[in-house]
Amino acid sequence: MQKTITAMAITAALASVTGHAQAFEAFYAGASLIKAEADFDITVTGTNGQQEQADLDADSVTAAGLFAGYGQRFGQWYLAGELEWRDSMGDASTTLFNGELEAETDSVLGLSVIPGYLVTEELLVYTRLAYLEGDTDFTVTNQNNGMSATRSDSGSYTGWGLGTRYQFTEQLSVRAEYRAFDGDSLDYVIDVPFEAEPKDISAFELGVMYQF
Repeated sequence: MQKTITAMAITAALASVTGHAQAFEAFYAGASLIKAEADFDITVTGTNGQQEQADLDADSVTAAGLFAGYGQRFGQWYLAGELEWRDSMGDASTTLFNGELEAETDSVLGLSVIPGYLVTEELLVYTRLAYLEGDTDFTVTNQNNGMSATRSDSGSYTGWGLGTRYQFTEQLSVRAEYRAFDGDSLDYVIDVPFEAEPKDISAFELGVMYQF
């Protein structure tokens, strides 16, 4: 009887471990809630040829994201490829000359490679290398007459991330991640020419994942 109970306990433990191990070797999809900020350095050339530089101060925004990918483990090591979409990379604003300049990053698509290490059978720590593309809208509002104009341009971003993921069941897990990005400099003309260079784009993300 004692041997039977012991064998059953060992079998249950092995089944639990195997289930979690298989959970890190699967296609997955999920959704995330993102807190993002974006700083830009702005150089504006006035009508008299005078240049003025300013920092677009970041406005913290809450964004949503969707992602899907495939992960594979190699012993305790892990590697995944992932596609993602997010509806914002952050907003920023400043005042230059007699106008207010606002920057808003629109929806972004990206591709990531995610290497990691399984600390336990349920806990994964990982890093991320990412490439993303999306649009940025710049709006200038004349503070004297209230008139405004908007220009859009597409740009690319490269970034890295550091995160952790916990596996609750074979199908369900959650993850938390800090991410930072660099982006292309963008040239615009809205009444006067100006250059916008991303200086500091960062985000903290919480995600829920389901594995198939």
